[in-house]
Parts: sequence; structure tokens; C-alpha cells
Amino acid sequence: MRALQLLSDESTAIMQEGQRIYRAAGMQRSAVILESMLVTLQFKNIAKKTGIYAWERYISATANPAWEQAALDWIVNGLDPDKR
Repeated sequence: MRALQLLSDESTAIMQEGQRIYRAAGMQRSAVILESMLVTLQFKNIAKKTGIYAWERYISATANPAWEQAALDWIVNGLDPDKR
């Protein structure tokens, strides 16, 4: 998802519904890597509004060159990349 641009309102609504479905299906942790810091902030805001933020983290590859390790640390060990 690194190449994504800012989402439209319609796309945001679809993403929010998808997040609800993932959680209802038992998602425990997920990490999404994005290139743009602005898109990363948009996704974090959406996640906080839908309540999925407790299980999903959004990592900017631009801001965090160790994005892959940060994602694995979150998924495998529950180490929150937003609290580093």
C-alpha cells in the first residue's frame, strides 16, 4: 500500500467497512506500510475513528527506514511502533 494517495470520502467509507470486517473475522494485529506521511496520518485517523487502531498500525516508510522490522515487531511481539 506504499503507493497510495490520500483517500476520497467514498474510499474512506469502504476502508472503514473493511476494517470492521477484518476485526469481526478475528484479526489480532496488522501493519500497513505507506510511503506518504500525510496518507499515514489519514489512515491513523480513520483507524482511531473506527476503533481498529487497537489492532492495526500504520507505518510511514519515509519516516521510518526500519519499517519492515517495526511492522514485524508489532505483529509478532506487540511492540507498538507509535510508542518508540
